[in-house]
Amino acid sequence: MNDSRAETWSRVAETALLSLVFLAPLAAHGRTWDPAALRTALAQAAALTLGTAWLLKGLARGRWEAASASWTALAPVLALAAWSLARFAAEPFKSAALPELTLSLSAWIVFAVALLEFGGARHAARLAFWTTAAAALAAAAAVARRFGLTGAELLPPDQSAAFAAAALPAVLALRLDPEASPARRLLSLSTAAALALTAARSSSAGGIASFVLSALLFAAAAAAILRGAEARRAAAAALACAALAAAGLLGGAGSAALLRPAPPISDWISAVLLAWAALAATAVGLRSAWDLSRRGALAEAGYAAAFASLFAAWALSAAAGLTPASGPAAWLAWAAAGVAAGMAPLTRARGTVRTMPLPFGEDVRRLMQGPVLMLALGLVAWPGLWLASDVSFNRAVAESRAGNLDAALADAGRVWPGSGVYPSALYLRGRVLMDQGKPQEALDAYARLDGVSPDFARVHARRADAYAALGNWRDSARERERHAALQPLDLANLTAWAEAARAAGDLTDARRAAARARTISPEDESVRAQLAANALLERTLAAEDRARRREGRKGLALKPKTR
Repeated sequence: MNDSRAETWSRVAETALLSLVFLAPLAAHGRTWDPAALRTALAQAAALTLGTAWLLKGLARGRWEAASASWTALAPVLALAAWSLARFAAEPFKSAALPELTLSLSAWIVFAVALLEFGGARHAARLAFWTTAAAALAAAAAVARRFGLTGAELLPPDQSAAFAAAALPAVLALRLDPEASPARRLLSLSTAAALALTAARSSSAGGIASFVLSALLFAAAAAAILRGAEARRAAAAALACAALAAAGLLGGAGSAALLRPAPPISDWISAVLLAWAALAATAVGLRSAWDLSRRGALAEAGYAAAFASLFAAWALSAAAGLTPASGPAAWLAWAAAGVAAGMAPLTRARGTVRTMPLPFGEDVRRLMQGPVLMLALGLVAWPGLWLASDVSFNRAVAESRAGNLDAALADAGRVWPGSGVYPSALYLRGRVLMDQGKPQEALDAYARLDGVSPDFARVHARRADAYAALGNWRDSARERERHAALQPLDLANLTAWAEAARAAGDLTDARRAAARARTISPEDESVRAQLAANALLERTLAAEDRARRREGRKGLALKPKTR
């Protein structure tokens, strides 16, 4: 066993965790298509670094171990990760499903490593401090932007309010630490007030509601679990912050904005496993806080109670659709939940530890570290490539709007498969090729898009344009009909469908498309034009039919009778 190497990898893991918590709410990139692209790449790289450091620490020590008390919180997350990987393996369009999978796995890796490695007052204090530092800087940036000193905002309003809600318990946890200096306690109070103002001034009613919920749960946990005057003062501060933020609902955001449906559940097994994981992590954290408080470990109890209430508030808010399910708030919540649940072994003086020893000697393990490290470095590079893909796509969009079609086509081709903008890049290639007068090549690009993300937004309408340019009106009408099934209120598509159906000689479909367009906007000029064109074609066809019948009767009359 090499304790020095193991300690080095432990420090690397903690540095990655703290860097994620500190940088995620502050990271911004002005040249990406997705404003969250840099934060997403940071989360993925941090999770890969955490996992690699934990793996290499085990190789250095010759074993991996986990306390039995940790398995109550760890088992449901492992089951959720296994089910997600199984669903991904069965997914026919893996490139489109990969971004969501990597985001979920990143959060769960953060939770698992935090649970296994960072369950203690020292690690919790560092997490709380760097969260407070990030919150203070984010609040300062918001104030600077309010006075016109800076340009774009670091986070959109919903993400900003969500991070304020998640950070509040961690910030107030500094007050609960008996060893905290007066300066840190002052920083805690001032930052908590700044977070309340940030939430109140945001335009996100859901974010404000999430902040109030987070403050109330923290106050309840501090009052019910912890002891002493400091806990009562922290609970009172949380209630004051909740009242300050709630004023934002009356002052502008509006409570009616809360009356929106929760996100639909597409996979009930994932939903049940996620609920199990959230309940288990919260219960283990709160139980640890209760036991530690009764044992007199006030610092550990305070952090466990604060972090467990933080995670519970975020989980409830995300489940109700009040706040985003990913982003800086989500990563902080999973990290805090892992640290809180990781304190469960501290409550059991004679708890058992499950160990998986490696059947290799130290020399073999040292040789294994090189390939593992090289593989990890290659994996860590993938988030950077996806970030570069987002930048390339953003540049391609700008170039296509400026008319630089060749440059736009080249930049769209630099987007890597698996990135969040890869389907959009294939769609953009088809549009650019159409603008260059290459409808057949545009159809080839759209066919590649079908293999990645079928029924992508407006792809059927664009494919219909390409077929129309080739004079294939029957396929053009078919694509218009498919787009109408996906977006039934697209009036321009319905009128184009009617036109394509008439050109294909299908008056029945032309009537159906025009009738649907009339139900949406009966007074629209384009709708009236399609109805008139259908009526004209109907009269023309009727006149041609009558003419054919007259010609037929005339021919019969002139034909000599045979005996």
